[in-house]
Amino acid sequence: RVDLLRQHMVQFIRKMCIMLRFEASATAIAAALFHRVYLAISFAELEPCLTSMACVFIASKADDCFRKSRDVVNVAHAVMDPANPMTIGDALFRWKDALLEREQKVLRLLRFQYHVDTPYRFMYNFCLTIFGCDSSVARLATSILNDSIVTTVWLEYTVVELSCVALNLAGVLLELALPMPGESEKLWALFGVEQRIVEELSHRLLDVYTDPAPSLKASSIKQSMKEWNTMTEAHRRTAFGVDVSALSRRYQCKCERDQEQGILAIR
Repeated sequence: RVDLLRQHMVQFIRKMCIMLRFEASATAIAAALFHRVYLAISFAELEPCLTSMACVFIASKADDCFRKSRDVVNVAHAVMDPANPMTIGDALFRWKDALLEREQKVLRLLRFQYHVDTPYRFMYNFCLTIFGCDSSVARLATSILNDSIVTTVWLEYTVVELSCVALNLAGVLLELALPMPGESEKLWALFGVEQRIVEELSHRLLDVYTDPAPSLKASSIKQSMKEWNTMTEAHRRTAFGVDVSALSRRYQCKCERDQEQGILAIR
């Protein structure tokens, strides 16, 4: 149930970002921030819909594509209730106040460390080095990375690992011969990525396509909000209070590998 809620909320984020005309990097930052928030606390403690909106608002600042709080509220309402557009009035101002309040809460949970390393720049550099100017590989690898944000792989693997595996999958799917310096040397070995991680992450990325989440409907978001708000605290903890200690450990290991691979980032 938690995984389904997480996937629905990330789809909600993606729809908002499309309507706000975000680049792929800003969309990925918003999704990564959302995953980080619910690494610090459980879904039982903080209503996820407003948190999704706050993460989009923060991502617009982090990726230098600032959007006004009014714009975020308008697109969120358009996704949730497309038949009834938001009008200027008390409801709009209440939503804006709630968004700004949730933004502050999210930033405190993140300890104001909202920087997110995205793998796109590394992937494009790797692609240029290995495949030259073959744009089909870059497009497919970019699509794989874009689709992966519905999962928590961005919390568990470094940008080098994500870039390398996305390129490797793109090369395999397009049946391209990978130009290697040595016959026995694999793509991931060039960048110091272990084969175990490559196999594990490849399965995780392919699972996104073999077991896709149900399509997001406006009614499902409103229903999720209504259900969450009407639940008692005990019921919320039963439904959404999942232990995230294992994911937290994987996130810490990922941060350590970031340092080993020379990725400088604020966390």
